[in-house]
Amino acid sequence: MDNPERSGRLLHAAIVLAVTAALTTGSVVLVKQLTTTRIAANEALARQQRIAQILAAHPYDNVPGDDRIAVTDGLLGRTRQPVHRARRGGEPVASVIQVTTGEGYSGSIVLLVGVDLQGKVLAVRTLRHRETPGLGDAIEIAKHDWITRFEGASLAAPGDGWSVRRDGGRFDQLTGATVTSRAVVGAVHNALLYFDRHGERIFRDSLRFSPNTSPATAPEPK
Repeated sequence: MDNPERSGRLLHAAIVLAVTAALTTGSVVLVKQLTTTRIAANEALARQQRIAQILAAHPYDNVPGDDRIAVTDGLLGRTRQPVHRARRGGEPVASVIQVTTGEGYSGSIVLLVGVDLQGKVLAVRTLRHRETPGLGDAIEIAKHDWITRFEGASLAAPGDGWSVRRDGGRFDQLTGATVTSRAVVGAVHNALLYFDRHGERIFRDSLRFSPNTSPATAPEPK
């Protein structure tokens, strides 16, 4: 015959184990959700700060972080990318184009490229990357001024010089980070190519959406 006391202990142990497993799983899910939310909030704040830096010398009175469209174009990356729009008195001032390149030394590099109405680079800022500390991470404005070398550049200037000097181009490469430098130069060039082809559509599309609205509802340039 079964021992009732032993059976009771086994049942109790099973219940404790099940409850512990459920609590552990719930804790892991909660921590993951909180971490994901925090990362998204930090990136949103970083985006706002970098947009403000890019547009510092060009007065605007809207909120470019919210006034944006989402576009799909191979020049800007494999996924939909936001294009932010700066206005003053309702009139276009500049656009800030996000471009993602997978050509970085350690993976994807996400940049914000400010472009004025004439197709010139206002400024470039790095939004996200995993490049090597002390080498490739010099693409961050807080660590090196290399990223400022693009200011004032356009498709016409340097023309066919859109590559690093090691490849015969006009842009110095970061010491010890040629692959990273190539990736950034190529990405900025692609942002200008995109603007050259679709710049008029950026401000023609009137749809605006808030950060909580799915980018999938935004129109895509043709």
